[in-house]
Amino acid sequence: MTFATRSQAQPADNAGEMNPPTTRPSFTFRGRTAFRQCAAALCLGFLSMPALATESLVFAKTVDSGVLLDGHCKEPFWKDIPPTVLSQGEAQLRIAFDGQFVTACVELVEAGLPSLDLWISTPALARSLRLHSSAQVGQAERKTIGWSDDIEWGRSDGWYAPPIPIQGMVVRGNLRRPLFSTVTQREIQLDTRRFGFGEWRFFLQISGVGSKRGQIRFPDADQSTPDQWATVKILPKKQ
Repeated sequence: MTFATRSQAQPADNAGEMNPPTTRPSFTFRGRTAFRQCAAALCLGFLSMPALATESLVFAKTVDSGVLLDGHCKEPFWKDIPPTVLSQGEAQLRIAFDGQFVTACVELVEAGLPSLDLWISTPALARSLRLHSSAQVGQAERKTIGWSDDIEWGRSDGWYAPPIPIQGMVVRGNLRRPLFSTVTQREIQLDTRRFGFGEWRFFLQISGVGSKRGQIRFPDADQSTPDQWATVKILPKKQ
């Protein structure tokens, strides 16, 4: 499935809504018992189709070239990665690994101003992290008592996700507001020197989707239930 990409300019009605100041697969994943016990031919056939988001099956493909992290998933290898379909087809998730960086691409059917939040836990992290990107980036660490809404703006230790681009400013009365470009793709990249290898667990949330400013959550869980998060195993790239 290929989505048409269209970029338009859209002013922010409320600045506060934008939260201001290769190619051998090398992965393992965990799904339901029935899937793990299926015949080899059936498994191969299933992998050729988009994964069902309800299964939390995530495919991470090893690629030979790096990703130009610009918010546009335009490298040729993206189309060869089987997508995980989110929210009944509202979006698709693909993950690529170049040996050092793990890059996730979320492609949306409808253009909008979608903010991105990724909650992640890996063996290399002392505590789970929340990685956020909207008009700017920031991160938060899970505390002993749980998550808080306190994001350290401007901090991105070992990761980055390009913010929603600003085209200029628009004047409304006596106020000047930023003019944002609507997008259909979001990228986030994580460095294995920070996040390590092994089993990664994550929960993805895309907010402000399309004209209805809806929300997509994957998997069917939340930030407080890490045992229900999606799982992908990142292995060192074979030389």
